Amino acid sequence: MGTGDTRPTTGQVDVRSDGVGERPPWLLYFICVIVMLIPYDRVLPVPWTGVAFPARATGLVMAFLVVLGFLRPRQNPVKSANLGVVAVLVYMLTIFLLWGIGLIHVGTPMQEGNKRTIVIVVVGAVGVAIYTALRVRATRQLSIALGCLFVCGVLSAMLALLQHFAHINTAEMYGQLGLRPTTSAVRVLRVRAGAVRAVGTFGHAIPFSVATAAMVPIALHFSRYAHKKGIRRLSAGGAMVLLVAVPTGVSRAGIVALAVAVVAYSLSISANRVVTGFLVFVVGVGVYAALAPSTFDALIQTISNSGTDSSVQVRLQQQSSALKIFEHNPIFGIGPGAVTNDISGQYPIDNQWFSALMEGGILGGGVQALVAGFGILGAVRALRVASTAGARSRVYAMTGAYLALLSESVSSDFLSNVQTQMLFFLFYGLLWTGYAGSDESDGPARENAIPGIACSQLA
Repeated sequence: MGTGDTRPTTGQVDVRSDGVGERPPWLLYFICVIVMLIPYDRVLPVPWTGVAFPARATGLVMAFLVVLGFLRPRQNPVKSANLGVVAVLVYMLTIFLLWGIGLIHVGTPMQEGNKRTIVIVVVGAVGVAIYTALRVRATRQLSIALGCLFVCGVLSAMLALLQHFAHINTAEMYGQLGLRPTTSAVRVLRVRAGAVRAVGTFGHAIPFSVATAAMVPIALHFSRYAHKKGIRRLSAGGAMVLLVAVPTGVSRAGIVALAVAVVAYSLSISANRVVTGFLVFVVGVGVYAALAPSTFDALIQTISNSGTDSSVQVRLQQQSSALKIFEHNPIFGIGPGAVTNDISGQYPIDNQWFSALMEGGILGGGVQALVAGFGILGAVRALRVASTAGARSRVYAMTGAYLALLSESVSSDFLSNVQTQMLFFLFYGLLWTGYAGSDESDGPARENAIPGIACSQLA
């Protein structure tokens, strides 16, 4: 794959796929850690709440570095453009357009506050995607980033097991780190069908379950293709912890995300091993039902009683309200951030697509579909250049995680949650790196970059 290298010569040490000669993307590793370990309802002690979320603040720093890289002159700029970066830039500019149109209609103080915050939210999220896509310069860096997400996901799952089975509320530990809650209400562990709903480090059961499910294919990949035998064994153990923790959220969305992630990753495994894995899974479900009957029964009741569940009825009412608003504002919607409780009855809408149509009309829904589709296109692009089983496994693992997060879009407004939003754009960026489909034993992969962006110089 070295024949497709389009990088300019800058006089520096040549960057190889093992990362030699390239500075590590410490900022990327940092956000991979904090996005999994700091709940969305814990913020830094600063006056402006919009930038107080550690992951969002890091995303804004990433966006600032990308702008600096763009402004920095290069002697031999790369001529080809990263289409994944172009897509998220179109997404950002469209949201800004809709935001500007929404400013024409002056609303309540809460609405105006939401409108101001939406700019920070979009810039931070897009900054994460672009920085990740352009800053990862080696497969080793990509593997380390995935490893950070996986290890922190296992830590979150272990806390969830304590919350679910030992009824230990771990929310107070964040106060010792100087992080304050976004509300004065005391967070308590909620119960559904007689079982405690674990939240891990996510503050809510749904994003926890979905994010934990998204880490399962990453764990399976490391358990098969990590370089050292000890790491492969630890990864297999981490995969078991994640699988045990997903049901503790007692969430339908978590089970759907797990199914999506596992099915996507199974495409990288031979049919015989898929059958064997399915049989092991069936046995595991039986063991789980025997050892944790209350958890298993609560999950079965939650799934079987979906038609009469009050939360489902609320979602249906929200979607009905969203459709009425969309009918009156079909092209541009009512503007990003303009929806509050007095308009929809309850906000955010527990469906990302209805929320996009309501706030952005056809244009908002279309640009959201553009980003979702380009994430999948990035996976297809990476698979086309994947030349080894390990490289294909990694691409399928990242695709499974990406699709698991995307599956939450039909059950919640997941882009309003800082953690799931940042995770989604992180995996989007990872799928669009020039090394997503290369192996550490390969030569430099073909990479695309926006002309003028010297991402190799970003911190």
